[in-house]
Amino acid sequence: MIEPVIEVRDLKKSYGDSKAIRGIDFAIKKGEIFALLGPNGAGKTTIMEILEGYIQRSSGHVSVLGYDPDSSPKELRSRVGIVLQETGVDRYLKVGEIIRQFSGFYRNPKPLNDILD
Repeated sequence: MIEPVIEVRDLKKSYGDSKAIRGIDFAIKKGEIFALLGPNGAGKTTIMEILEGYIQRSSGHVSVLGYDPDSSPKELRSRVGIVLQETGVDRYLKVGEIIRQFSGFYRNPKPLNDILD
């Protein structure tokens, strides 16, 4: 049996009294194509942010590449790249400054001079 690369069981997320995710289950195996679809406010972005380790879940089980995003965020981030829904950089920063800032997300970033060559 092929182990899933992403596994979610009974995932729940609440913001105070508001329940954003009410117990979702899914597993994605290596090579599978998976779509997370739903109307605005259905919790799609919240689910993705939990998988990325960007926000913590209220309860349930989550595993991404064998890592729990809540308890192993650094290990997970060293293996996964993300593009957030909205992102931006200060327009007054130089390219090297932006690269230096984002390289802080990685455990062993390449030296700036190696990247800029």
